[in-house]
Amino acid sequence: MLGLVIIYVYGRNFFFFFSAGKSCVFNLLPENELRLLQAKKQTFDLKKGSTLNVQGSPAIGAYCIAEGHCKVIWPEQGPVKESIVKIVVPGDMAGYRCLFSDSCFRATAMTLGQVKGCFIPKEALFELMERNPKFSFAILERMGKEIRLAEKRLHSFCTKNVRERMAEILLHMNELASHDENGHRVLDIYLTREEMASWIGTAKETVVRCLSDMKEEGLIEQGPQGLILLDISSLTKIV
Repeated sequence: MLGLVIIYVYGRNFFFFFSAGKSCVFNLLPENELRLLQAKKQTFDLKKGSTLNVQGSPAIGAYCIAEGHCKVIWPEQGPVKESIVKIVVPGDMAGYRCLFSDSCFRATAMTLGQVKGCFIPKEALFELMERNPKFSFAILERMGKEIRLAEKRLHSFCTKNVRERMAEILLHMNELASHDENGHRVLDIYLTREEMASWIGTAKETVVRCLSDMKEEGLIEQGPQGLILLDISSLTKIV
């Protein structure tokens, strides 16, 4: 499981966070710039089902996740159900790409459980980027990786069947947030069958049937804490 480290310096009202096992761009900031961030950020502690950035609202800042997970979705519109486009994990941000290209958020970010983090205004983020070239490069690098993942996802929709796409997102969730238990990987991200269906572009019933088949084949099982990946090698071969 991704570990969260929160450091408090008493008497100076100063804190920052980073996520063990996953790079966080704010780790690149020196203490004086972290102080600037501390002065302008707004912390939040939200329950499951809360919204962060909302599609169509002004893109005025980024939401940085310190603890918990979020889903970034295209909201349900008429007969078209919501579509998950990204899962946000500790050390990651939601809504930041829109700050560079749009005046409004293109998607909505919602919490999958209790989520803690902070909101950083657009002006503060841009000021940090101007002051610190390494930080700017890290932001661009993160954007590049996300574009690559989006291209990969589009390719999967065009070339892979549902079973292959299901195996792919299970492996992706394993990379994002999982922990070892008795030699197997347990997924720390919990998605309902409806949410899985919206991520891979199929019906809930198809997801249920696909997961049932994988259980019968000994590839996965449902544990008390989440889905357990029993045979990552075979899942990789399916992809």
